[in-house]
Amino acid sequence: MSRGAPARRRRAWSIPKGEYKGSEKRLEAAQREFREETGFVAEGHFEHLAK
Repeated sequence: MSRGAPARRRRAWSIPKGEYKGSEKRLEAAQREFREETGFVAEGHFEHLAK
């Protein structure tokens, strides 16, 4: 997760999000966006939550 607003404004947490690149799969896009926005690598078992 990443923190949003500067110190003078209300602070809030937000979920990393972004767009697909080319033929990228959803999980790959989510992992890339998470890495780009937090600097951490998301590893492990992932469950598909939507149909």
